[in-house]
Amino acid sequence: MESPKHAGDIAVAVSKAYGIETMFTLSGGHVFPLYDGAVHEGMPILDVRHEQSAVFAAEATARLTRKPGLAVLTAGPGITNGVSGVATAHFNGSPVVIMGGRAPQSRWGSGALQEIDHPPLFAPITKLAFTGSGADSIGQDVEMAFRTALAPHRGPVFLDFHMDHLFSAAPPLEE
Repeated sequence: MESPKHAGDIAVAVSKAYGIETMFTLSGGHVFPLYDGAVHEGMPILDVRHEQSAVFAAEATARLTRKPGLAVLTAGPGITNGVSGVATAHFNGSPVVIMGGRAPQSRWGSGALQEIDHPPLFAPITKLAFTGSGADSIGQDVEMAFRTALAPHRGPVFLDFHMDHLFSAAPPLEE
């Protein structure tokens, strides 16, 4: 019997179904399960030197290929460093999904490492900015992010996940 997949595997599998071929990122602990998912799915990970470069690369990919781009940013300053790239995607109408890490739900409100509520920062420059509701819904959350980014007028969507949800087992995708 196959072992259950964690939520990072599911998020990347949905991304791949939307044509994502490369994950642009700057490595950070809050999003390690997304990197695992990329390795398991055979998706190249392009690790850059600054988070804004990850978003700019995803935005350029979206504009050049007319398919969505994907940037993965770690919590706190990792995410806030991506704001310029997201604003560019917004003004260019580029379908980019930015997935971010977030302090664990189990520690939320206690001053956990890099604890900040990211979606309100992105609301003015995205079509949608939200926090995933849990490991059980990660497939639907990522699906909604890509559908929204691709719907006319195309543009960026920000979705972050609590770190403990990303590391949790997730139900398999329905075929």
